[in-house]
Amino acid sequence: RLDRRRIGLGVHGFVHVRMREHTTRSAAGFEAQVLAIGGLVACQNVSGHYDYQLELVATDHDAFARLVREQICALPGVRDIHTSLSLREVKPAGMLPVPG
Repeated sequence: RLDRRRIGLGVHGFVHVRMREHTTRSAAGFEAQVLAIGGLVACQNVSGHYDYQLELVATDHDAFARLVREQICALPGVRDIHTSLSLREVKPAGMLPVPG
């Protein structure tokens, strides 16, 4: 497993995105452009208060803030966001458990 800190990615965080409208066209535009964002580790379309959860990494807090302000907030259809920084990675994503 590659250690993000060893390659200079010291900040790990999540951005929850709420969309202005819930149309196929709006979702397609957002999803097409979010994939081009550097620092994006994962993007999930989720149920609940927010519509998407983005997992991001950056070199430092300033770089993370720029990523959110300049790229995430500029994505088409974004109504508002909520950002959380990881304090400690208890169990990183990895291999899927195999039943049985």
